[in-house]
Amino acid sequence: YHHRRYDKAGVEAACDDILLGWRRNALVQFQEAWAARAGAHLGPTDVLLTLDAQLQRLAADELGSREGAVVVVKPSTGEILVLCSQPAYDPNRIAVPGYFESLKEDERNPFLHRALQGLYPPGSVFKLIVTAAALENGSAPQDTYTCPAAGYRPPGDPKPILDLEASRSAREKRTWSGHGKIDLATALR
Repeated sequence: YHHRRYDKAGVEAACDDILLGWRRNALVQFQEAWAARAGAHLGPTDVLLTLDAQLQRLAADELGSREGAVVVVKPSTGEILVLCSQPAYDPNRIAVPGYFESLKEDERNPFLHRALQGLYPPGSVFKLIVTAAALENGSAPQDTYTCPAAGYRPPGDPKPILDLEASRSAREKRTWSGHGKIDLATALR
């Protein structure tokens, strides 16, 4: 959004000087070169977005009311097709009296763009690598493993590796019993 009282956010904040024609920086030159390669023409105040509206909507629908982010990048070009963060807000309603204030008070923090500003460890991505290695070395999707509430203790390391739910339960001072026996496919999911 770009608002007189509430300033700006998103593309409007990142590219404001470009859109106003105040400065030609490396981003504009990169976009012009990329557009020329694609056969398009960009003027000095154009910003080319590569988001796919249908995929963006699908990501938002799949996240629903859950907090999280979805990013989809086209590997061959680096184009960002989806950059979704939930909970979201409607930038068209920023000027509605009380709307901006209600967003600021929302404990789920809709102004935090989880895809760009969230600090997430690479664990979820690394799970794919570990699972692929397990499958290549003889494990099967139906193989079961024990996931105790106390976490996994690597050999020689006294500090356990905890499940996200175990960590969350500890923070909220509630008891968690662990997943118990779980198969590889379910654990990955």
